[in-house]
Amino acid sequence: MSLKVFQAAITLTVILSFSQATAQQTIFIRVIDNLSQKPIEKVKASYNKQKATSNDRGYLELLATEGDTVHLSHSHYKDKTVVIPRTANVKVPMEVLDKKIAYTPSFDSFFGHFISQIRYPRDQRENKKEAYILVLFEIDSVGKSKLIEVLGDPENGFSEQFPKLFESAPGNWDPSYAGRKMALPVVFHLGQGNEMIAPLLDGVTFDRLLNAVVVTGYTPK
Repeated sequence: MSLKVFQAAITLTVILSFSQATAQQTIFIRVIDNLSQKPIEKVKASYNKQKATSNDRGYLELLATEGDTVHLSHSHYKDKTVVIPRTANVKVPMEVLDKKIAYTPSFDSFFGHFISQIRYPRDQRENKKEAYILVLFEIDSVGKSKLIEVLGDPENGFSEQFPKLFESAPGNWDPSYAGRKMALPVVFHLGQGNEMIAPLLDGVTFDRLLNAVVVTGYTPK
């Protein structure tokens, strides 16, 4: 084989390999709620000039290439960008907005309970102690919140109140959330301008990080 023929063969091989690597394929995306694991209908997907909407089983399809990015949006969920993997079938969990979390009578009643009932411990306030803690809880089979642990409070000075607070929390989560672990940040702050540092979360896993409750130093009535 002559040198020119050999070089031409290599060039052709490279071109064919590049074409195969960049060839578009039909990608099937199934979109689910990350808490309930239920399919999400009417999710809008956009990629280049293509648009698609998920059906009642959460499926949509697009022509895309590995490594491309697809934007997903829905009025009840946080927008999400997906990088297309090598596989043609992709499952994508989306995070529901706080106001659309399935909680009866409403998520505001759950969150409001902690905002109104958490107290700054008197001893901690008088000793000018602050804390940034993370309260982990799990949703049981009937939708109740079960306290697991409190991180960031080694002396247990801030966390003694939480067992009773969870026992008295009004309402229920949707039963489809059973087994999901939630994280509620609580900041005890004296309001002196000090920067609060979140606890280390190495090895800590949860399904949803809720908005933080901020408690400023005061003496409970």
